[in-house]
Amino acid sequence: MPHLAGVLVFSADTSGAVVVIEACARSRVPVVCRGCGVLTGWIYSRYVRHLADAALGGRPVRIDLSVRRLYCENPSCPKVTFAEQVPGLTARYQRRTALPQLATPRMLGVDDLALYGDTYGTLPVDATTRLPPTLWESRHAEQLSRWPLTHPGVKSACRDGSLTYREGIADGAPDAVRVSDRFHLWQGLPRRVQDRRRPRRGCLPAALPAP
Repeated sequence: MPHLAGVLVFSADTSGAVVVIEACARSRVPVVCRGCGVLTGWIYSRYVRHLADAALGGRPVRIDLSVRRLYCENPSCPKVTFAEQVPGLTARYQRRTALPQLATPRMLGVDDLALYGDTYGTLPVDATTRLPPTLWESRHAEQLSRWPLTHPGVKSACRDGSLTYREGIADGAPDAVRVSDRFHLWQGLPRRVQDRRRPRRGCLPAALPAP
């Protein structure tokens, strides 16, 4: 998620109906009190905020975020204590994250990933920003093809060699330039060499020089 840059993510539980992400605010620097503007780093306690986030693969997402509650060191300030905010993620009195608007990527990368057990998902990524605009809990061509149709603007798409992703991109973004990514090209090269060599293994002894 792009707006988690200010926190440390401990774990992500994807086994239930709700995806739960446990995280902690990274900041250890003094914070400006909202009541009087005085800087303070005096920690009173920590508490966990439960923030709803954008859905992933059709499942709701909750971020359990540990943040600091700080004392205001100004004795005349009426606030006494206040909670820190994570820019781009939290806002006062809000129970949802401050969601950024992600632009449709011009260069789209597509790959699969293991979610849990034998369940796999499809992860599209903006190749320029390296941020994923969404995530699906499947590897179906039909679902991949629907996303570019509802988010026009994809100019090129980088994928592995699977027939499923090839069909999904061809149907959803037929005008996009289709590219095989470097990792899967190098991964597939030894396999292709083995496939070409295997039928000719019997010819190898005859090609060796006599002892």
